[in-house]
Amino acid sequence: MNSGQVAATRSRDEIASAIRALTPADWARLKRVAHFYSSGRPIAAIDLLQEAFVRAIDSRACPAHVDVVKFLAEAMRSIADGEAEKVEHRLVLVSVAKTGDHQAAALNHP
Repeated sequence: MNSGQVAATRSRDEIASAIRALTPADWARLKRVAHFYSSGRPIAAIDLLQEAFVRAIDSRACPAHVDVVKFLAEAMRSIADGEAEKVEHRLVLVSVAKTGDHQAAALNHP
């Protein structure tokens, strides 16, 4: 592909059709990938898989030369990483007691 060419992408209908046409082996692979990427993250495997479907149909561009199962697996990796990053950067709020030693209460928070 030359620098002036644009990579062909699948349409929403093509992605939806490909998802409907997934084989039992494809489903098993996607479920395994979802369980792998959801492990230790604040998202359930089934939710991760569903979110990958939603994003694939609604907003992500799937290159025509990329297998849909591979595309969905990479989408799940990206979504899971984003969920982990949200937790990593979450602000921890510590309540301070209304009476007593405020500084000691804040410092004793786990």
